[in-house]
Amino acid sequence: MKEIKAILFKKGETYAIRIKNLSRHEIAKAYPDRYPTNEDSVGIEIVGRFDAASNAYEVVNKQQNDSLTWLIGALQSKLSITPDDIYRHPEVSYKQASEAKTAQWQ
Repeated sequence: MKEIKAILFKKGETYAIRIKNLSRHEIAKAYPDRYPTNEDSVGIEIVGRFDAASNAYEVVNKQQNDSLTWLIGALQSKLSITPDDIYRHPEVSYKQASEAKTAQWQ
């Protein structure tokens, strides 16, 4: 954590540069000692509207959650992944915290 904090809070560098440097630092580690990257993960998109007034994404509906539950089960079966291998987008990147907040992964 000391190295990560030093990279993330380095004075004199822009936010974009600090994030890029943090990504380079983390990518050198093997999974699961780091979060997965686009190169070694499967992304699932849940389409929803962003409401600028509330600064949040709309609630994931029942049909989307049913499809997500089915897809996660199929991926777990075929790829031998566990619930520990499943991450919400805001957990692994610097995105909107409400993104997929109401998605039901299990």
